[in-house]
Amino acid sequence: MTNETAPSDRRGDAPAANWAGVLSIAVLLIVSLIPLGAVIQGTDWWLTAITAIAAVFVPAAIVRSLGGAPWVGTLVGTGVWLIGLVVVFAPGSALLGVLPTLDTVSAVQQLAVDAGRSLYVQAVPVEPITPLLFLLAVGLGALAVLADVVGISLRSPALTGVLAVGMLVPPSIFTGSIDIVAYVLVAIAFLVVLRVDGRRGRVTALTASSRASALGIGAAAVVTTVLAATLVPAFSSRSLVEPDGESALGSGISELADLGRDLQRPGNTPHFTYQTTSTTAQYLRILTLDRFEGAQWSSSGESEMVGQSEGERLIVPGLTAEVPVEEETVNISITGLVGDLLPVPFPSVAITGLDGSWEWDTEGLTVSSPSDSVEDQEYSVTSLLIQPSADQLRGAEPDYPAGVTPFLDLPDEVPGTLRSVFDDVTAGTTNQYDAAFAIQEYLRTDFAYSVTTPVQDGYDGDGFQAIADFLEQKSGYCVHFASAMAILSRMAGIPSRVSLGYLPGDRVGSDDDGFVAYRVGSDDLHAWPELYFAGVGWVPFEPTPGRGIVPSYAVEAADAAAPDDVPTGAASQDPSSTPTPTASTDPDEAEAGAGGSGRSTQTTAVGSVLLVLVLLVIVVPAIVRTVRRRRRWDLARAESTVAPLWDDLVDAVLDLGYPVGDADSERDLAARLRRVVAEDRRATASLDRLLAAVEFERYAKASSPVVADLRDDAEIVRGALAAATTRAHRVRAAVVPASVVARRRGAIATPVRAGRDPRRPTEGRIPR
Repeated sequence: MTNETAPSDRRGDAPAANWAGVLSIAVLLIVSLIPLGAVIQGTDWWLTAITAIAAVFVPAAIVRSLGGAPWVGTLVGTGVWLIGLVVVFAPGSALLGVLPTLDTVSAVQQLAVDAGRSLYVQAVPVEPITPLLFLLAVGLGALAVLADVVGISLRSPALTGVLAVGMLVPPSIFTGSIDIVAYVLVAIAFLVVLRVDGRRGRVTALTASSRASALGIGAAAVVTTVLAATLVPAFSSRSLVEPDGESALGSGISELADLGRDLQRPGNTPHFTYQTTSTTAQYLRILTLDRFEGAQWSSSGESEMVGQSEGERLIVPGLTAEVPVEEETVNISITGLVGDLLPVPFPSVAITGLDGSWEWDTEGLTVSSPSDSVEDQEYSVTSLLIQPSADQLRGAEPDYPAGVTPFLDLPDEVPGTLRSVFDDVTAGTTNQYDAAFAIQEYLRTDFAYSVTTPVQDGYDGDGFQAIADFLEQKSGYCVHFASAMAILSRMAGIPSRVSLGYLPGDRVGSDDDGFVAYRVGSDDLHAWPELYFAGVGWVPFEPTPGRGIVPSYAVEAADAAAPDDVPTGAASQDPSSTPTPTASTDPDEAEAGAGGSGRSTQTTAVGSVLLVLVLLVIVVPAIVRTVRRRRRWDLARAESTVAPLWDDLVDAVLDLGYPVGDADSERDLAARLRRVVAEDRRATASLDRLLAAVEFERYAKASSPVVADLRDDAEIVRGALAAATTRAHRVRAAVVPASVVARRRGAIATPVRAGRDPRRPTEGRIPR
């Protein structure tokens, strides 16, 4: 192998773009997006993702093909990507729809704010609304720019594997599962990147070191994902392979098994406000779960769905004229909720003011849409406040309609813990109401509310085993209390289901028309059981201690909270630490106060991300230098050429602060280096062997001697040069290597301490 065929990294030239290398890196990034499919709904977002990546790589490669320098290609690709963002997401604010203006800055800021709000109020998988697509295009475009710089301009394509791992890990954390297929495909794509020699533009043999690097990065990715999924709050170790349950999003709230993750989010994000004529605070439901097969609660989807017509009144299932009711009006304004499930009181019988197409579940009286979102909706609901008495419920006969009997179904194998608890709690009861009341009081008096204990102890779920563990530990949150009471009620022969929605929220004011205003946020997310009694229909119970309101018909022997006394936080929270808005409180001021914690948390998160980015910027040059050295060693061994070893030595000379001139020959540079290491005979002998080998290879056009020995010689010379300079030079060479950040041969001079040996470099220069 001659030096003419061995490329040099030292010339800083601008070769034609290596389209094979560009394509392989682009494919690697695209394949690494596969796990995002579990985080983002649908497939339309793929077009945005691929376009953002192509907008950077294609223009950059074209510029290099025309002879442009690598950095010029990166600059052009970045410009095309930024202009594309303006054209696609903010054309109305740009001059001629292309050139950004000051209005464009405001439009981009608003998109970022909307994207952050949507991410906070949605759960996995999120709906790809425009602000989120903008955020995706920004992130992937920036990733493509970094990959272009590292893989093409700096000619270190192996480092793009780190970027691919960075794309694989976050989805695994959000979903709690590992997409093995995606990891395998990314590993294959990464091996292709390593196989394509970006400096030669042709395919070369993959070395053993490259294979080891690929395996190392893949192993690091898996370990990182597993550790992250285990250590991040709201994930249990049992969710590493299978998700805890299907998601009902984007609706702004997850199904029962995932509700705890929403409750564990920091801060209290506002979701909606409402005004009501009712003097009693009301729960607002969005979903009912009526099927239980042992592993989790889910929605059977068997109820009839009818189109919602403006003002049309529905019939409340099971309700008879003997039950006292009060008709109420509730005006709801959505401020921070997305999805297709509408929050309404139960039972609601009519709605006006909705935009779009909506449907009623005739059994659960919930409202959803097959095509529209609750976002920014303002609507008025007519609801009924059902007021049965305890005696009325106690006298209800166990005679249920055919449509209600499925709500008694349980698997045949009920855990012994549940059987034992049921027998103890319901002993001595003679009717179904007394059994239900006993179950509620047992859970409210003998148990503690905790969001963290189920996660830490591994029973964060709503199936038989999780509830059995909950009954033993006697600590959990609303998911466990609601599921436990619903299961125990079915064991008592009472039809039951679990409702998901919101507590009444915080009262923030009132007006002269008799409307009382409430604000509802993410802290008010809640789950509770509903039981069916003949002649009355479905009625809610509240088994969770420290949260919500115990209904008047279920407080017979209990200490009932006042109707407007609605604790919405965790039981461990000090009530005195959170001021309660009075009737005269301005709603906007109260909302601003409640949002302070969320903003503080978001600020901390942004600061953490920026810190991580700064640390990455600091370590990237050193990583690039290390990878480049190993690639040169591999090339020297694979092709029996000494030129890469000499190139690496020249880089080391630059890194340590010694100047290297563009006109220097190998012999000129070696002569000056010999004077620096003159006292080290071993180093001078190694330098002589290296010089002889590189000159023999260059001028005799023949293969080099044993490369392994020459690599040792290069390391000996590098060590001697490092010992001959200052500690500051050595630190800078390790952290900010000039051969990476400067990309040219020039003097990197730094004064050395006075009184040093005159044979060592003075003012950072090699003596001539």
